[in-house]
This record gives sequence, structure tokens and C-alpha cells, in this order.
Amino acid sequence: MIPLALDPRPRPDPEAALVVVGAGAPPAGFKLVRHAGEAAAAQRGACPCCRRPSDLVAALRLLAIDHAKGVVEFERVVVAADPRLLSELAGDPFLAARYAMR
Repeated sequence: MIPLALDPRPRPDPEAALVVVGAGAPPAGFKLVRHAGEAAAAQRGACPCCRRPSDLVAALRLLAIDHAKGVVEFERVVVAADPRLLSELAGDPFLAARYAMR
């Protein structure tokens, strides 16, 4: 499992992949950076596995797939976002099976 943490002000980590939510320049000092446009996609009445994934969920899915294929290498993932988004991520079965979220 890939360690994953949410931190609104991440510190540089040369072994980590950084996922930036929304606009803005990413901080320097990360092994690689990915951007996710929007954190949440509200859809009423749908269970988490049936909702259209948010940009953040989609970015983390692609990052896990690229990591499994050996396309990218990193030790952990840091998401530059409010830790309250963890419930959205934990509700996605694909992410829950591949990331150790804290």
C-alpha cells in the first residue's frame, strides 16, 4: 500500500509525489507533482462507488496505476488539501485498496 497524507501546507519531501488541488503553483521539493482541478464532485443519491470521480480521485487513481506499472517512482503521496477530504478518498474502493490513508 502507498502511504497517503493530506496536508494543506506540505513540506518539501524529495521521496514523495505531491497532488495539488485547485489552482496555484506547487511548492518545490517533491519527486513529482500532479494537479487535480477540483476536490469534490457532489452528486446526490449515489453511493461513493457509483459517483463520477472527482478530479482528485481520478488523479490519485492514475498515480497508483502509473506507480504499479513502474512509470513513476515515489515512496509516498502528499495531497495539498484539507484533511477533511480524507472521507471522500476513503470512500473510493480503488483508492482504499491501494493507499494507506492518514
